Amino acid sequence: MAGLALRVQPGARRTRLVGWMADGTLKLSVSEPPEDGRANRAVVELLAATLGVRETVVRVVRGHGARTKRVEVDGMDEQTLRRRITGAMEPRGEPGGEPREPGVDAAGGRKRRPREEGGKHDGR
Repeated sequence: MAGLALRVQPGARRTRLVGWMADGTLKLSVSEPPEDGRANRAVVELLAATLGVRETVVRVVRGHGARTKRVEVDGMDEQTLRRRITGAMEPRGEPGGEPREPGVDAAGGRKRRPREEGGKHDGR
């Protein structure tokens, strides 16, 4: 059985794996609100789909009402669990990956706006 620490953002725009935090915690977001266990169910559904297992083998064991949670996955070791999650994450800026902030290029730098032809620069 593998255990995993999570940091969950409920009520997000979309359900997705965000990435690994420095302490090894998996950050994810779910579109479901934190009401009546809906966000927890969405977490279980996302992890089960990502890992390729039935939802019944994934369970929240700590933090049912909190953003920080602990989940356990039956029949899987921690190395396999982390490898599958990491493999399911798409690189930033790739199709289906994390959307870039407007005005930011793929390397994370600011894009320059081209000057309009024929106009003078007004110093702004």
